[in-house]
Amino acid sequence: MPTNWSKFSAPDIRDPGPFDGQIILYHYCDANAFVNILKTGKIWLSHRASLNDTQEGKWVLTLLSEMTEKTSDLETKGFLENIRFSLEDELHDIFLCSFSKQGDQLGQWRAYADNGAGFALGFRPENFDVPFQIPAQTTVPEESLGFVEMVYKSRMTSSGIVVQIVSECLGGERTPESIRACVQELREIALQLKNPSFEEEQEVRLAYTPTLRSKIPEPGVRIKGVLQGIKFRPARFGVTAYFEVPFTTLGTEDALAQVMVGPRNLSDPATLYALLSEHGFHRARIKLSTASYR
Repeated sequence: MPTNWSKFSAPDIRDPGPFDGQIILYHYCDANAFVNILKTGKIWLSHRASLNDTQEGKWVLTLLSEMTEKTSDLETKGFLENIRFSLEDELHDIFLCSFSKQGDQLGQWRAYADNGAGFALGFRPENFDVPFQIPAQTTVPEESLGFVEMVYKSRMTSSGIVVQIVSECLGGERTPESIRACVQELREIALQLKNPSFEEEQEVRLAYTPTLRSKIPEPGVRIKGVLQGIKFRPARFGVTAYFEVPFTTLGTEDALAQVMVGPRNLSDPATLYALLSEHGFHRARIKLSTASYR
């Protein structure tokens, strides 16, 4: 089924023109990443451990641990532990790239774009040729990659959702099949829900969930998923793994709709247009941030 991009609300930062009414998703980055993205026609999906939210994907596991500790029944305790261990394995290898429906948001300029000296690249998401779906670890490679719109809920509300899912599972037959079903529901919740303190970012993620296996002393990593060729790079908090995904599958000319220039970015627009043209992004337009920040 083709992706229904109309479910997104139109971004606040748009110029009228040829792409008016189409969906634009913005990726904030520094100048080095900006140039590299243009040169390669690819973006990086980095391991979730490198993200700025330290509780990314972990809060569901923490809640399951708390539920297990409060349970005195040994059978129930063992059942909850099996759910937690299975979910932890499912959530370990997740690779992400973050986008926003807001192209000129001060908090994101400061956090993700070199303190306002970077860029926000406005992509046409259909050029990634990736569906809007929660990615899964399955035998079908195409199901391992998808765009996911984040949902912002308080810890109390999120906890209530998890407790309801687990309670329904505990109330039924406690079989390996029921554990798998419960884990899949919790996995979807963990991939979508995010701390409300990040709500202003209006985040949409491109998420990849391959199955990675390595066997010592055999070299390399075996990958089950649509993207191959795992890479490694230094990151803010150490070393992280990443995959590359192209955004020009439908051609270069229309792949990039807009380039927002940060409030502290002094790049010459003529130079930027020359750079865009050099790499085939002839229709991308440049717009300066209206944020008051120096």
